[in-house]
Amino acid sequence: MNPDPKMTEIARCITARHASDISNRKGEHSAVFIEDYNLTDDEEHPLVVFVDKEKKIHIGRIRKLIPRECWRLQGFTGEQFDKVLATGMLDSQLYKQAGNAVTVNVISEIGKIIKQVNENSKAE
Repeated sequence: MNPDPKMTEIARCITARHASDISNRKGEHSAVFIEDYNLTDDEEHPLVVFVDKEKKIHIGRIRKLIPRECWRLQGFTGEQFDKVLATGMLDSQLYKQAGNAVTVNVISEIGKIIKQVNENSKAE
């Protein structure tokens, strides 16, 4: 249903819109594809079939990421997530917090590159 799907060699980005309203906030519809060859019909979790570049058929289901998964993707530990969860924060806010976070491991690697470039320029 996504008119402009984004496909890369590294990751497959899926916009899941099953049973949800149309909006401009794609993050609210982020999901993962779970490969599953169990062909039982399930109205709540319909099967999705696609063919990749190598003509291999993939059958599975689309599942929305849970807040803990979103936080882990951003580099937070389970303990950090549990502390925030204990405050009683709603899932919608947990998703928003994860989306507003800066991915620590990515920023750390960028910092290392900047430091190396800076050291190399001083040596010259």
